[in-house]
Amino acid sequence: MADITKELAKAEELMNQGEFNKAARKYKSLIKENPDVSEIYFGLASAMEFNPKAPTEDIIKNYEQALKLDPENINIITSYGAFCLDMGKFDKAEECYMKAADLDDENDYRYISEFAIEYAKRAPENLERFVTPQTKDMVNKKKADIYKKSLSLILDALSLSPEKAMGIIKEIK
Repeated sequence: MADITKELAKAEELMNQGEFNKAARKYKSLIKENPDVSEIYFGLASAMEFNPKAPTEDIIKNYEQALKLDPENINIITSYGAFCLDMGKFDKAEECYMKAADLDDENDYRYISEFAIEYAKRAPENLERFVTPQTKDMVNKKKADIYKKSLSLILDALSLSPEKAMGIIKEIK
């Protein structure tokens, strides 16, 4: 087989050209001869995300295999987290972003705040599907819980206590 670096570059070029199905086929062929290269599984998962017919479980399987091979790769971790946010898998998304924060102390606030904001925006939207006259109060309570959690994470990212944040908020005019 040709040099794996060159073959990966070809697959990435297909991705850059918007040829996601061709890229996915390329990554699949690379896996057969290079089953221990995390970048291939990561590339395949990324390419599959652009195919609406790709089973979510297969995308997850490829992200998880990439992470099994390279468990501290922050790019894979955060990409998987973003995918989980898109799929409404908020617990797994949080796990990914918090892992990235643990691995990169210097930028932990970025991962925590990104998750907090995306969670605050997406989780309530996800709940809207369940609103009926009978579930309205329960859904509103769940939304409040989501916002509390998101605000708590934002405060953590900013290294602010709730008391200090309240003092700052009171000063805003």
